[in-house]
Amino acid sequence: MCSSDLEQGRRQGNCSSSEYAERLTKELAILRQRGLGPYLLVVSEITDHARQQGIAVAGRGSAAGCLAAYLLGITTIDPIRHGLYFERFVHSRRTDLPDIDLDIPSDRRDELIGWAFRHFGEEKVAMVAAHQTFGKRAAFREGLKALGMGPTEVNRFAEQLPQDDVEEVNPVPLHLLTEPYRGAAPLILRLVGTYQHLS
Repeated sequence: MCSSDLEQGRRQGNCSSSEYAERLTKELAILRQRGLGPYLLVVSEITDHARQQGIAVAGRGSAAGCLAAYLLGITTIDPIRHGLYFERFVHSRRTDLPDIDLDIPSDRRDELIGWAFRHFGEEKVAMVAAHQTFGKRAAFREGLKALGMGPTEVNRFAEQLPQDDVEEVNPVPLHLLTEPYRGAAPLILRLVGTYQHLS
């Protein structure tokens, strides 16, 4: 499928250098080795359906470096023209599976998700989410802001906080806070590790 898309691109005056064929051969070998061909075809089916329904969709992230994704219409960025690396998406030594991020307008997202469940079958479709939790800096930013501290003061204090992984060496500099903010620090610290938002 990608090879025919490459030929079609050549007939339209695009993808004409030999670099495209060489890159596609290399990519397809790795995608086959990793068993990722069907994955790209499923994502391509989703993006094709979205466009047929007038739903704006754009593949982004590391998949933009994949020529196969570009040829299948998943992304709109020519990775060779823009000097993007396929290895950011996947390479032969990568142990985890790559993912393809699709940007879809929020007012049409449910429509496309519903179609995917109906089209592929409920037993083959799942929804996943990333749960973002509060680190120390985010907890103090939100907590101090909620207590009425101004943005400039919040930023100044947050910049003084140590990185989360060196807390024992550099504890939170509570002496930099005035009351009532200093007294609220134990309450703010209870936010650390709790749910912040879903993506």
